[in-house]
Amino acid sequence: MEKISKHSRTVHSRTVGIVGLVLFVIGIVGWQGVVHSAPDALELTESAQWGLLVGMFFFFEALGSGCLIVGALKKHAGMLTVGVAGIVGACVMILMDLYHPEAAWRLFLAPNVGSPMFLDVLFSTLCIVFGILLVVALSKGIDRLAKAMVPAVVVVAALFPLGTAWLCTTLPGQLGWSTLELASFFLGAGVCAGASTCFFKMRESRALLVAFLAGLLILNIAEVGFLIYGTAESLDQLTMREVVMGKLAPLFWTSVVAFMAIPLVLALLKKVDVRIAAALGVIGVACSKYLFAIKGNLFPYLSLDNVSVQLLDTASGYPVMSYIPGFNEWLACIGAIGLVVAMVAVALPLVSQGSKAALS
Repeated sequence: MEKISKHSRTVHSRTVGIVGLVLFVIGIVGWQGVVHSAPDALELTESAQWGLLVGMFFFFEALGSGCLIVGALKKHAGMLTVGVAGIVGACVMILMDLYHPEAAWRLFLAPNVGSPMFLDVLFSTLCIVFGILLVVALSKGIDRLAKAMVPAVVVVAALFPLGTAWLCTTLPGQLGWSTLELASFFLGAGVCAGASTCFFKMRESRALLVAFLAGLLILNIAEVGFLIYGTAESLDQLTMREVVMGKLAPLFWTSVVAFMAIPLVLALLKKVDVRIAAALGVIGVACSKYLFAIKGNLFPYLSLDNVSVQLLDTASGYPVMSYIPGFNEWLACIGAIGLVVAMVAVALPLVSQGSKAALS
């Protein structure tokens, strides 16, 4: 009976892996459309340069860093595997957004050390390398290597979103982000980590998910409060008004209610399968990351020699960017999701077998 169950799990993992790879191929087709017709294929303009691909980069970064931190602290090879796959997904999304990823080698061989992007390249690379080393150490029972890699993984996985947050605060043309929102980089990672613990059935999974979902919900409520009590006509307040009551309001409130508040309530109800709340919470993180990416473009400015010049003009004096993700962008995102799913589906059985062998 055990052999039949093991065979069934293997077949299931292979099936999921194949489906993921098929989705990845579809995504590559969409990405080729981006490369050959950019920026038209991305529905982007000079004033709206960040879109769905960057939003998904933020999401995969949160998924990867959160799972790596908790997986390292718990010495859980499965969560670490999900974390490494998430970081790979983040790298794929940002490469797709570069238009010319064949030039990405310059980031490694001729890096601009003073650029905040250098930190993203450095920390994402270290996350993947250290994460794989820790998975191997735990799976093979190499205690000395595992002991050395646990703090290393925790540190680089925490620094990765911190580096991205710093990048966002230093960009001259993205002025719609408040300092408060930078906390979302860590809260989003926490929600993803909490969700992963639910699927791996860890003891503290429900409490961890509740804590970070509550934090993310409070952050969004605080942003609404900032809109009400903030400085009149400040750029941050104008941005939040557009998010809460303007073009982005349907997505914002759907995200807050359906994918933050409702999952939080479900997670608090012990009779409800916590994995339902976990899945909804992860979708909420994806929505919040997408909103974060595009809200910086809502009121487009161009900074030249310390002078901010509005690119667009309207009767009210406050131009509002209009952006809808294109078909090729969706295909590219589906491809990245497929790659992450395939990596996890193929690697998890191998990691599980290695861990059992190390314990025997």
